[in-house]
Amino acid sequence: MKEGYKLKITCLQHSHNTLCFSYPQSQKAQDAWVMHSTEVHSHTVMNEAAKTRSWIMGSNLVDKKPRVLAYFGGANTYADKLTESVRAAFPELDFGSI
Repeated sequence: MKEGYKLKITCLQHSHNTLCFSYPQSQKAQDAWVMHSTEVHSHTVMNEAAKTRSWIMGSNLVDKKPRVLAYFGGANTYADKLTESVRAAFPELDFGSI
């Protein structure tokens, strides 16, 4: 938990230093994260929920297809991914400036 706060503060400091007002994710980064999350999810028992119209997969509404809504790779893996992003100066974000 403490590590997550440090990473958020680092992101905010970078945002401040670059005079950034917004930092949307690139489509490439979004697609890569969805692919990674789906791959991790496919190796869990929760993958069975995708076969039903379950709220946990966001598909309990008629017009919604099942999709992974939570990260099942573990807190340590998630923190590692965030740390990689910090060390690489947040390549998946587009820091727009003034």
